Amino acid sequence: MDIFVQQIINGLVLGSMYALVALGYTMVYGIISLINFAHGEVLMVGAMVSWTVVTALADTGWPGWVLLLISLIAAIIVCSLLNFTIEKVAYRPLRNAPRLAPLITAMGMSLLLQTLAMIIWKPNPKPFPPLLPTEVFFLWEDGPVITLTQVLILVTTVVNGLHLPIWAVIPLAALLAGVLGMILGAPTLKLRGDYLAIVTLGFGEIIRVFMAALLAGVLGMILGAPTLKLRGDYLAIVTLGFGEIIRVFMNNMEHPINITNGPRGISQIDAMSIGPVDFGKPFELLGHTIPPVVLYYWLFLALVVGSVVICRHLADSRIGRAWMAIREDEIAAKAMGLNTRNLKLMAFGMGATFGGVSGAMFASFQGFVSPESFTLMESVMIVAMVVLGGIGHIPGVILGALLLAALPEVLRYVAGPLQQLTDGRLDAAILRQLLIALAMIIIMLLRPRGLWPSPEHGKAAPAAVK
Repeated sequence: MDIFVQQIINGLVLGSMYALVALGYTMVYGIISLINFAHGEVLMVGAMVSWTVVTALADTGWPGWVLLLISLIAAIIVCSLLNFTIEKVAYRPLRNAPRLAPLITAMGMSLLLQTLAMIIWKPNPKPFPPLLPTEVFFLWEDGPVITLTQVLILVTTVVNGLHLPIWAVIPLAALLAGVLGMILGAPTLKLRGDYLAIVTLGFGEIIRVFMAALLAGVLGMILGAPTLKLRGDYLAIVTLGFGEIIRVFMNNMEHPINITNGPRGISQIDAMSIGPVDFGKPFELLGHTIPPVVLYYWLFLALVVGSVVICRHLADSRIGRAWMAIREDEIAAKAMGLNTRNLKLMAFGMGATFGGVSGAMFASFQGFVSPESFTLMESVMIVAMVVLGGIGHIPGVILGALLLAALPEVLRYVAGPLQQLTDGRLDAAILRQLLIALAMIIIMLLRPRGLWPSPEHGKAAPAAVK
């Protein structure tokens, strides 16, 4: 019984910290209707500012509660000014932009703050000294224990939830200081394709890819069915939640029957083989030796061209026009007799099918696949490719993919000279990440509809006839 009560106390404390973070998200979303992906990084800055102040004043001999109060005031001022600057620079200019444009700038700001923090405070962990008494209190004799810090966290959360006066929530920033990051999701369409391709290893290579695509499409429709009534940010959050569920599920599919080998992943996956061409071995053609990586390059290029052709035909078909009608006005599309439910499920399935093919190719090329290979950052980069290039425009999406794929390599040659200018004090990889974040933000501020938007969304509306 004592262990059960102790776990309840620990759960309440942990949940209270998450609740404090959620309060900040709720305030921002309630005012500007934006999921602020940089919110966790603002908390990180508050933590680092608090640590800087406390360590600077450590030799003064002042009581811990005084240091806590001073660091709290400093963190509040810095984080308030930082959030004000972020809203003014990265969010306010995009108030009338497409819905996903501020989302990309938010992701860019998140990456920018992470990079700046590594430059200012270095990547190594910082030990935060205890400022409050660390002795424990027994709820009853030989019963569960609770510390003063845990009591403070619980009281602060309750005070915020009850909307009590501002003086009652002074410890808020210090309590938030150690809470970083966000719940992560994974790009599940590709993940499903990887494992589905492995499950079908007994079939021919081409049949294996088609089966992975088919099964991924079916799973995409199954997962898409519960989300049909959701819109905008809520849909994005739910899909990220599904991604995390599938990642954890795949991580645990090693008992009682080992299917995915858990987080250790599956290795020694056979390379793709089509007719006489084994993509895992050099291929002799007219006296020339073609290495495996070049063979895979041409295979992937052929798949990209085929995907573009399929998407182009879909866009010009009745199904494609129905999808565009639903995108523009779902109520009007339903009034015209379109079965919006089935059409949206078909869109989920089609998107998952492309993801399944991509996952099968990824597993074949890498020779290894693990659920831990798919993180939120991969999803962020895929969305960024679409938004930066131009939503709904195939050439724009290709341009966005080429840009974000080539940008890190191009910036590698820019970061090197910059590192030399700083006498090697700044890591080249950190500088490259900083330049990528700045590029994402600047591009979206200058071209909120993307670098190459579709004609329907790229041209201004005609002037009204007088």
